[in-house]
Amino acid sequence: MINIKKLKISINDNTYGIDMCFKSGINLIIGENKVGKSTIINAIFYSLGLEVLLGYNNEKALKPSLRESFLLNKEEIEIENSFVMLEIENDKSENITLERNIVGPEKTSYIKVYNEIIDKINDDTKYKEFYLKNDAYLGKNGFFNYLKSFLNIKLPTVERYDGKFTELYFENIFSAFLIEQVGGWSTFLNSSPNMYAIKEHKQRVIEFMLGLDRNEIALKKSSLKTLLKSKEKEWSKTNQIINSFSKDYYLEFSKDYTDYKNFLEKELIEININTVEKTISLNTYIKQKNEELNHIKSNNFYKKESENNNLEEYSAKIKELQEQIIILQNKERKYYEKRIKLKLQRNNITEELKKIDYEKKVFKDIKRLENSGGKNGVELLSCPYCSNKLSENTFSKEVYTMDVDENIKFLDEKLKLLLITEKVLVEEFSELIGKESVIKTELKLKLKELEILNTNLPKISLQKELYYKEFKIEEELEKIIKVNLELRKIFIEKKELANSINEIRKNLEKLPKDDISEMTKEKLKLFEKTIKEYLKIFNFESIEINRIHISEENYFPRVENFDIRMHISASDFIRLQWAYYISIMELSNLSKKILIFDEPGQQNIDFDSIEKLLLVLKEKKDIQSLVSYAISKQTRFKVIKFLKESKINHILIKGKSIKKISE
Repeated sequence: MINIKKLKISINDNTYGIDMCFKSGINLIIGENKVGKSTIINAIFYSLGLEVLLGYNNEKALKPSLRESFLLNKEEIEIENSFVMLEIENDKSENITLERNIVGPEKTSYIKVYNEIIDKINDDTKYKEFYLKNDAYLGKNGFFNYLKSFLNIKLPTVERYDGKFTELYFENIFSAFLIEQVGGWSTFLNSSPNMYAIKEHKQRVIEFMLGLDRNEIALKKSSLKTLLKSKEKEWSKTNQIINSFSKDYYLEFSKDYTDYKNFLEKELIEININTVEKTISLNTYIKQKNEELNHIKSNNFYKKESENNNLEEYSAKIKELQEQIIILQNKERKYYEKRIKLKLQRNNITEELKKIDYEKKVFKDIKRLENSGGKNGVELLSCPYCSNKLSENTFSKEVYTMDVDENIKFLDEKLKLLLITEKVLVEEFSELIGKESVIKTELKLKLKELEILNTNLPKISLQKELYYKEFKIEEELEKIIKVNLELRKIFIEKKELANSINEIRKNLEKLPKDDISEMTKEKLKLFEKTIKEYLKIFNFESIEINRIHISEENYFPRVENFDIRMHISASDFIRLQWAYYISIMELSNLSKKILIFDEPGQQNIDFDSIEKLLLVLKEKKDIQSLVSYAISKQTRFKVIKFLKESKINHILIKGKSIKKISE
């Protein structure tokens, strides 16, 4: 992922500052208290835009010695301007330098990126500027979006408490290997911020670091369940349509169409129709009706008239039909006009209902005003209901004829009457639609009959009952064929849905019920084993090490399903954290590995334990470790002697970490 190559802090136009290089492997920063060890560590966090791990969102995360003033040779130096530069390296051994302002005119919410190492940067070196706020993870010029690309990291998608999804943030991930002094050692991943409302954010970090697939399984399961719910909703809609057709056309089916399993079989579901005589297949019924229609239309059902037909009689019949058609058309027009009128009345009632609702709100506001002092003489410039200007006390006793509660009660009664009226209008409207439909059908018949009379006078004697029967069969066939085609279309759709539902359910069944795969279980066992091995090295002794297990629920050490801190000493809890963080980094899939331990010697841990920690870190050649450790005048000789004998790379800070650049 990342290695730190060099840190440079410039104060007051580079008159003062810090210039420190870091090697691969262990880098131990030692010195007495208040010499600036944590200042160096905090500056690294700040350079990476990760000051939230220190509890802040800006330069306040840094020590006052970098943003206000500092002591040098007993002289207090006021800071006029300052900035920090950090040289980092990615998996491809590519180096860039980050620069971020601390004090001065430039914004601290931006980071400059140079494609050069620090030592080659001058005033002419080009850089790009990236921002830290707003969409720093998604924006083209967002710093974390850039850092993600430079470090070649694919951040996992995780779920938030609001049900939405986001990428896991760098601030969360870095909490697994950047452990700061103030609160970082109080519990596991204590610095991981929850301001992004990520569900179980600490667990998501461990899963990312160790390559566990639990979150991936959970997301896949959630996605499949959402998809299944959508498909089942579509399935339910098709059932409703089929049920409606079944009731309207007296249809039956050879299998239960509501069970998706019936659509997985090769055998198709047959559609049957209930007739007066018997139940037959819909296709057979359509065939029979077509044969009957063709038979009616054949010449056998037309009476052949002689040439002496009375044409005057035919003309009279045509005239009669025309008059009937005019009457029907007039009725149709009247029904239409009445329907429009009813619609307008209903719209007016809707407006009245809105007005009543507004008036009720006004009177309720008046009542609240009255309760807050209206009767005692609150003067209003205009009436809150009608907006007319008022010259006298609005709430004087002389003005009242009905009180507010009576007005509200009156409006409620008016509302009831309007709702009843609206209901009557809706019923009238529905009844009118039915009558209009009957008229249209009758008019269609008359027009058809007139067409026949006008075009084929010799066939006027066609028996009216046969003509009517022909018309009804044609109408029925048109509807039933349309229903048959629609049902076949729905059945094809249901077959596709059934296959999708079946496939989704199979995929869900393949996923582990607790979201923990065998691969994750094996990795957690190795994680637990590695932690225990380090605990033995660090002289952990509060309880038997074999009693410690890694929880499959949150990946933290537990003792018999209890919080481990209840069973061990404070110093052993620190040793446990050493083992925990080292094991995470050792077992991670990262090629560039790093650990930053700011003052790991918490809870008065003896130096013998610190020695073992440093020796372990020294042996981890593939892990760059930056460790700050406080020494005293009494322990200085012993510590330095050990470091030299053990050949542990260390940086001894004498005096203060901030110095004159010439020193």
